[in-house]
Amino acid sequence: MKTKIWILFAAAGLLSLQSAKAQSKTGYDMTINGVKVIVQPSGNDIVEIQTVIKGGVQNYPANKAGIESLALNALTECGTLKHDKNSFKNALDKVSASVYGLCGKDYSVIRMNCIKNDFDDVWPLYAEAITIPKFDPKEFLRIRQDAVNNLKEQDSQPDAAINKYADKVAFAGRDYAKDPYGTVDIIEKLTPEETKAYYQSILTRSRMTIVVVSSLDRAVIEQRVSQLLSGIRQGAPFTLKKDFFRVYKNSFVSEPRDLATNYV
Repeated sequence: MKTKIWILFAAAGLLSLQSAKAQSKTGYDMTINGVKVIVQPSGNDIVEIQTVIKGGVQNYPANKAGIESLALNALTECGTLKHDKNSFKNALDKVSASVYGLCGKDYSVIRMNCIKNDFDDVWPLYAEAITIPKFDPKEFLRIRQDAVNNLKEQDSQPDAAINKYADKVAFAGRDYAKDPYGTVDIIEKLTPEETKAYYQSILTRSRMTIVVVSSLDRAVIEQRVSQLLSGIRQGAPFTLKKDFFRVYKNSFVSEPRDLATNYV
C-alpha cells in the first residue's frame, strides 16, 4: 500500500511540474506608453524582439516607393549618434547578435536577436538604432548604391521580375502596386536628409507594436520598453486601410524585354 501511495505522490508531483512548466510558457500581452507589447516566453536563452511599424506601402506615395526600405537599412548601416557604422557592427559581432530592419507591403520590422546573457549589451544598440540613427551621408550613398544594384539584379531574374510586374498590373492604381523596395529611378534620387525625415515621420507610438519572444522577466521587459518608448512621440492615430481584390475579367498584359545576354 505504501508503495502505491508513493507512486501516486510521484505522479502528482510530475504532473504539477509539467503544469508549472506549461504555465511558464504561456504568452501574454500588455500596453506600455500606448503601445501593445506581445510576449511569448521562449523556454530557452534566445531573445528575439521585433518592433513593428504599421502601414507598409500605405505610408508613402508611388513616387517614393523604396524610401522605407532604405531608411530601415540605414538604421544599422549608417551608424548612430553614439556609434559609427564599424563600432556598431563590431559590438554586435563580439556577441554574435544581430540588429536589422525588414520591410513589407503592410508593415516593417526592426529586429533584434541575441542570447539572454548578452541582452544588456545588445539592447542599448537596438534602442540607439531605432531612436538616434545617424544617416551618415557617406554610408548612405553606399547603401543606396547597394539597393540600386540589388534592384537591377532582381530585374534580370525572370521569376522576380514577373512577380513585381504581376503586382503592378493586378493592383494598378492601388497601394499594393507599389514595390516596397522601389525602383532604380526612385532610389537613385533619395537623399539622406529626405530619408531621415521620412523615418522620423513614421516613428510614432501610434504605428507601433512590439513582439518579444524570450524568457526575460516581465519587469525587465516593461522597464526596457518603457525607456525606449519615452523618446518616441505618440503621433496621430493610425488605421491600416482595408481593401479587396476581385478579378472581373481575364486579360493579358505584356512588357517587352531585351535579353541581357545573347546565347549561341
